[in-house]
Amino acid sequence: SAGTTTAGTTNNIAGGSVTIKGGAGKGSGAGGDIIFQTANAGSSGSSINSHATALTISDDLSATFAGDITVGGGDIIGPTDGALTIKADTDLIFKIDSDNDGTESFQFQNGAGTEIASLSEAGLLQIDGDLDVDGTGTSAIAGSLSVAGSVSGVGLTTSATLKLTGTQLVNIHNASQTIDANK
Repeated sequence: SAGTTTAGTTNNIAGGSVTIKGGAGKGSGAGGDIIFQTANAGSSGSSINSHATALTISDDLSATFAGDITVGGGDIIGPTDGALTIKADTDLIFKIDSDNDGTESFQFQNGAGTEIASLSEAGLLQIDGDLDVDGTGTSAIAGSLSVAGSVSGVGLTTSATLKLTGTQLVNIHNASQTIDANK
């Protein structure tokens, strides 16, 4: 217990805090970890179940969870004016609509809360702004490509539908496709 106030006395008094400390090190010796353990259910019988570590908080302020983390408040907040980094040793997988009961999307918002891009669970990508694709390889588009505006400095090969809208200058070199430039 953290020192609850007494009922019936002075109003509006804060409750006490609880401080849990690992053992302090000495000199260059590291401080002790704070280790939280639980005892999961075992098999039927009269033996005492074993404890397992659920959370370790280390002297470097890192926290290691042995299981999944559920955030009830819905927000994971990084440092003020600093980057929040998510790391994985292999794939980094993002899932939306885990109960598969809607048509949800990943939303990317700027600091003012304005959506600047979204990716639906159907795979539709919407971007408010320019799309820069850089590289020396080949980018493949399976399906239709619709361009509103201008395309420059691009070598384009298509076996699907290419739709250009707006004012275009179309240069065709070694083309085997028919290009309709909005006659």
